[in-house]
Amino acid sequence: LAARVLDSAPPELTLDPLRGVFGWVKVDTTPSTESKPVPGLLRMQLAMAVLADYSGSVAFVALLKYVSALVLMATVLLIPIVAEAEAFAFGVETLPTPLTLLGGALIVARSESTPDCP
Repeated sequence: LAARVLDSAPPELTLDPLRGVFGWVKVDTTPSTESKPVPGLLRMQLAMAVLADYSGSVAFVALLKYVSALVLMATVLLIPIVAEAEAFAFGVETLPTPLTLLGGALIVARSESTPDCP
C-alpha cells in the first residue's frame, strides 16, 4: 500500500517482471520491451530461500553453542545496515533517504529502551 502511494510509478497487480507485484512468479523467459529475454525469478527466489536464508538460520542456531545470544542478536540487527552498504558499494543501490535513516534511528532507539530480560 505504501509503495502505491509513495512511488512515482506504483507497482501493478500483474506478472510483469519489472513493475508487477507478482513478477517474481514467472518461470519462463519472456521478451521485454527491448526484445531481450527476462529470466524468471522464481528459481532465483527459491535458491536464495534455500541457500541464504535457511543456511544462515542454521548457522546462527549452531553458533548459539559458542556465542552469547546477545551478540548474535546484535549481529542480526546489523545485517540490513551491512546489506545497504554493500549494495551502495556495488552500485546497485543509492544512499538511504532521510526517511530510511529516521526509521533506522527509531528501531535503534526502541531497542535501546527495551528492558533487559531476566
